[in-house]
Amino acid sequence: MYQTTYAYLNILCVAILAFILFRMMRSAYLSDARRTLSRVVANLIVVLAMSAVAILASGNNLPLSLFANSTFLFWTGVTGLSWLRYTEATLDREERPRIQRLVEALPVMLLAIACYASVWTGWVFTVDPVTIAYHRGPLHFLQTTFAGFYLVASAALTLRAFVRETSPQRRRELLTLLAFFILPALGTILDIFVYGIPFTWTLCTVAVVMVFSNFQEYSISTDGLTGLNNRRQFESRACAMVEDATPSSPVFLLLMDVDGFKSINDFYGHRAGDAALVQVADLLKEVADNRHVVISRYGGDEFAFLGNLPSRAEAEKLKREVVETFERHDRESKAPYHLRLSIGIAQAGTGAAQTVDELVNAADRELYAEKATHLAGSRGRSRG
Repeated sequence: MYQTTYAYLNILCVAILAFILFRMMRSAYLSDARRTLSRVVANLIVVLAMSAVAILASGNNLPLSLFANSTFLFWTGVTGLSWLRYTEATLDREERPRIQRLVEALPVMLLAIACYASVWTGWVFTVDPVTIAYHRGPLHFLQTTFAGFYLVASAALTLRAFVRETSPQRRRELLTLLAFFILPALGTILDIFVYGIPFTWTLCTVAVVMVFSNFQEYSISTDGLTGLNNRRQFESRACAMVEDATPSSPVFLLLMDVDGFKSINDFYGHRAGDAALVQVADLLKEVADNRHVVISRYGGDEFAFLGNLPSRAEAEKLKREVVETFERHDRESKAPYHLRLSIGIAQAGTGAAQTVDELVNAADRELYAEKATHLAGSRGRSRG
């Protein structure tokens, strides 16, 4: 009875994960994080399917039981490694040299040898040829140890990033990543005390659903090119912040537009234009680091900082930091074009803008007044 329930529950989890994988693969654009998450889902499907097959083959099919058990035990390590890869992609870690990636995969290679050799040696498991019953071997601990190693390593990377992160939204996303360590660990403990119900892999499925849901929410609110908040997310955050603005906690908007961006597209192509926008986003992230401001791509070549700043003087100071950061970049950059922003500042709160539209319109007017000044200056220099 317990074995049948176990198998059917695994099959249900496979169906859920297959639907998630189908949704992910239908995406027109597969980022590194989405691609590696799809591999996690695919590997977990293999684990659950092989677990179900092993249970159904128990007692009646020796060759199928041997194949399913060896593949199940080995693939738990593959799933752990794929989760580590997904964690690294989510944390934007630089891709490691090939030799380091091979070293990371070494436990999985050893596990593969041990599991498939167990068909003859019984190292990790044995299947009684008469009763077709599964038994653990002397090296069975390797499966739990190696799979657990990858999950612990992933959790350690996530915790370190969580401690260093200042953005509340990003910290919530990192907490969701920890679910893939916490829930399987909880499931393993429950498996020890409640025999016959697959808590570990059921909770792994729950963890993947949580991560996928968070991923979908992130995709909806994030600009695909720059990784910044998109306009939809900006307006959502702006509505809440403008509504809560007070004289003692005013809200300031810095609306920014890239000068001469059309020329970059026209002369160097749209790929260069995209690269320029990504560079602008990276420089703005640098300025916004450790500041409580919402940074967004407002649309096209327009970007925005939105935050509770103590005064207009502080907003002007932030603007100067942006200008100086871009000037430094232009001095150091080898790009054939310069990046410069026109910036407009507006305030929301008592005696200032009362709605998001009023706030954006006020910043927009100041932005285009500055852009006109920049344009007049460049024409003057050209005539000179």
